[in-house]
Amino acid sequence: MAIRYQPVGVNCIVPQRVTDQSVDERVAVARGNGSVEIWNAESNWHTERVIPGGDDVSVEAVVWIGDRLFTAGLHSMITEWSVSQLRVETIIDSFGGSVWCMALNPSATVIAVCIHFYLDVIIHFQSE
Repeated sequence: MAIRYQPVGVNCIVPQRVTDQSVDERVAVARGNGSVEIWNAESNWHTERVIPGGDDVSVEAVVWIGDRLFTAGLHSMITEWSVSQLRVETIIDSFGGSVWCMALNPSATVIAVCIHFYLDVIIHFQSE
């Protein structure tokens, strides 16, 4: 019996910033098929969860804010995911087209978003 395995390219890999030592360190891996794998880097590197992709899904950028995971791509939407329940929490329009990359400031209060040929600070966060 042959196993049919079709590998899928990786668009980005983003480690979670862990400030609380009781939390396992995780890594988000965005795949070319729009899926996002959540890997546990503490316990022998295993896949904890997978957020499924789809035909019209693109994930080009990923940002962690604590346990909050944000993804964005060519569809111009920024999505916050519930990693524990594998469902969408919030969707925010980038108001500028395809999102190619995102970065978090050191205090984890602002996400900078690169949309086409310009940089836009689009999301501000308050401490929870």
